[in-house]
Amino acid sequence: MISTKRATTIICEEDRDKRNELLDKLSEEDAKYLLKQCISLMNKNSEFSFTIN
Repeated sequence: MISTKRATTIICEEDRDKRNELLDKLSEEDAKYLLKQCISLMNKNSEFSFTIN
């Protein structure tokens, strides 16, 4: 499982290219874990919203 420190580093990275590079290095297991956590957060937080352009 991905560490909190590593996840925070990726999430807080402002440089898009560097963030994408960090994401590309994730294992499939870590990527799935982060996606599951993100979806869980979005579903539980009624104030969270986004639009797809």
